[in-house]
Amino acid sequence: MCCSRDAGMAMVNMSIDMAKEKDDSRYYMDSMKLHKLLYLSQWTMLQKYGSRVFKETIRAHKCGPYVDGIEIIPARRGFAPINQPFDPEEDEIVWPSVARVDVMEQILEEYGWKTTEELIRITKNTTPYLEVKDRITAEHKPEITKESMEKDRPLFQAG
Repeated sequence: MCCSRDAGMAMVNMSIDMAKEKDDSRYYMDSMKLHKLLYLSQWTMLQKYGSRVFKETIRAHKCGPYVDGIEIIPARRGFAPINQPFDPEEDEIVWPSVARVDVMEQILEEYGWKTTEELIRITKNTTPYLEVKDRITAEHKPEITKESMEKDRPLFQAG
């Protein structure tokens, strides 16, 4: 398993490749969109394989799930849609395993074209987020646990 920063940089690079391949700028992502897509990737990986994409914690905020450890990405690329890839050597990316990359590609194919606002709405309606949302305060952002994401249930609730 890799770190969230590595998974995040890999996902950004994959989104840039996908945007170019499909000639569709909707696949470029900003920092907020990255948090949501990494959350969906983590959840999918846990449901499909019983293992995580990355080891860091995911916390519930008022605007949906946030992944700990990816602060370096907006620090290096800003908060606007990212269209400049990370360099694997210069940025010292530990590339995720094939299974993890496959899951992240699946999530990008299915959700990468959606707007940040749509992804916020989608992720805020997931069962693991809904289980902890009432405990969110200005001072406390509860963890969305691995166990909650591993439960055998549909990936998304209707709504």
